[in-house]
Amino acid sequence: MIYHVTDHVTLFSLEISLVYALLYLWFESMPIVFIEMYGFSLNMEGVAFLGILVGAILTIPPYFAYLYYIQEPQFDENGNIQPEKRLHPAFVGTFAVVICLFWFGWSAGRTHWIVPIIGSAFFSIGAFCLFNAV
Repeated sequence: MIYHVTDHVTLFSLEISLVYALLYLWFESMPIVFIEMYGFSLNMEGVAFLGILVGAILTIPPYFAYLYYIQEPQFDENGNIQPEKRLHPAFVGTFAVVICLFWFGWSAGRTHWIVPIIGSAFFSIGAFCLFNAV
C-alpha cells in the first residue's frame, strides 16, 4: 500500500482537531465535575484549571531542551531536516492525551479532588507537544 504526503497531513489534521475538541470539552466538563460532584463554589472552580497550567509550565523546559540538544544538530548545512524528525514529540503528546483522559475519567467523583486535577496536567503536556510538533 502506498501512502502519500496528503494522507499523513489528513491524519495529523484529524488528530489536531480531536485535541482542539478535547480542549473545549475541558471547559464544559470542569464545572460539571468540580461544582456538581465535588461541591466547589463557582470561584473555586477556577482552581481546577491549575493542573493544565502546571502541566504546560513543566513541559516547556524539556521541550526546548529537546529542540536544542537533539533536533537542532540534525539540521544540515542548508538548514533542512527530514520532516519526520520533527514528529518525535508528537508521540509523547499522543500518549499523554490518552493518559489524561483515562486518569481524569476514572478518578473524577471517586477520589480526592486533587487526583483529577493532576490527571488534567497530562492534557497540556500532550497538547503542547502535539501542537508544536505537527
